[in-house]
Amino acid sequence: MSETITKPDRSWYRQPLVWMIIAIPASSVLFGIVMLVLAAASDDGLVVDDYYKRGLEINRDLRRDRTAARLGLSAGVTLDSRSRDIRVDVSSQNSRVLFPSQLTLRLVHPTRSGLDRDIQLQLSGKGRYAGSVGRLEAGHWHLHLETESWRIIGRMPVPGTGLSELSPAV
Repeated sequence: MSETITKPDRSWYRQPLVWMIIAIPASSVLFGIVMLVLAAASDDGLVVDDYYKRGLEINRDLRRDRTAARLGLSAGVTLDSRSRDIRVDVSSQNSRVLFPSQLTLRLVHPTRSGLDRDIQLQLSGKGRYAGSVGRLEAGHWHLHLETESWRIIGRMPVPGTGLSELSPAV
């Protein structure tokens, strides 16, 4: 009896099934590396570094909201898309409210805190303030118009036209 050893017709690296089995874990490793690079390169900005201090400030913010509601404050914000100038008209139901010479308008991006910015607005008439914004990313921005004693909030779509209304949060 004679035994003959037959060679396979094709080598292992010429078999498509072998490459399919190798491709599955190789693609998992490749996509894992891509995700790791993306996670390290982008700043999600969703977590505040000093969360305890920020939590203590919430009560202060609520007092400022209640003060704004008691004074009957509201405002209209207009953004000129060409010149990037912003105009804010503040009004009050209380005629004895004194408007400060400067207000802070905080523009808060809903998901990326790295895009947030504070703009100092200068008084240009009774209850009328003006400032320059610069380029804004597209989205629905949260607006906080504030002083040390009161704060009113609203939203502004960018790009967008028209007037955005601000009012107390309470």
